[in-house]
Amino acid sequence: MKAAIVIHQSEDTKKLAKEVYEREWESLVRIKETQELIETNRRLTERSRELSAMLLAGLATGFEIQE
Repeated sequence: MKAAIVIHQSEDTKKLAKEVYEREWESLVRIKETQELIETNRRLTERSRELSAMLLAGLATGFEIQE
């Protein structure tokens, strides 16, 4: 009887450990995706600032902007 209880508790523990591991893994994946989005946003922001500076420099010097 005690052996059956121990086996059942062991199975429950393994199941809980697996669930925790899966949640941890999913969290790590979301963290990685978030980091990638932050980096993409940083690059886009930097490029936007560069283009704005070029536009303002062109307007300040009187150059026409060609489309």
